[in-house]
Amino acid sequence: MQTGRGALSQHGDFWYPVRLIQKVEGDWRVQWWRGAHFTLTIVVAGGISLVEPADIVDSVWLDCKNRRMIWLRRWKHTCEVENSEDILADPTRIPYTKDIDDLLSPFRDILSKLTTHQFEDLKGEVISVKSWLEGTKRPLTSTLVPHVGSLSVLGRARIANWFDVYMTLKDKEIRLSWLGYLPIAHAYTLYIAHSLTFDEKTVELSWEELLGQAWKVQLTGTPSWLVDVDVECECLYQLKEEMFKVSA
Repeated sequence: MQTGRGALSQHGDFWYPVRLIQKVEGDWRVQWWRGAHFTLTIVVAGGISLVEPADIVDSVWLDCKNRRMIWLRRWKHTCEVENSEDILADPTRIPYTKDIDDLLSPFRDILSKLTTHQFEDLKGEVISVKSWLEGTKRPLTSTLVPHVGSLSVLGRARIANWFDVYMTLKDKEIRLSWLGYLPIAHAYTLYIAHSLTFDEKTVELSWEELLGQAWKVQLTGTPSWLVDVDVECECLYQLKEEMFKVSA
């Protein structure tokens, strides 16, 4: 079994799909498939847990006997899962996590001013996407920003949900001022900058320098309209292929 692969993990009497995140002192940190229907409520669909190796199996390729001994519980299949457009078009679908709240909350005032177009109040702030738009001579309030770096669909959806809770404030008209535009693009930059604080190559940089590096990462990634891969969905799809189509 390898990091990033799909697998099955036992919870109670049944087995559910997971994505292998990393090995931790002999155990596996896994993310449970978000479409799983658990009989017990100790774990949460889409949540992350540490699981012992004895409770994890791969696709059991070419091993019909052992595969038939695995009791699979019900879950939502990949063909039933919303695609990236569905997920990103509705910010209420995927709830934000505590990590995202902790990361974005200190910048709530800046993000609010970007959302309400109070640009004059932000002259001293490092907002790379704003500078980029100004350099292109395109409108700050109505130009779509497709640059997302390597952020996953789910990561962006969770950031969008945080925006919807704290910026939209139940006014769907306000959503039109940030969804796909400058405000949320800057939130992506903040997220990427935070991740760079754990990189040994950038750990010595100031926050302003990190923001600049983050924008470079964001800008050089493939635009969102060209590649939006649902990593969890891909893992489950490949697992099912090995279990039911190419395995004897």
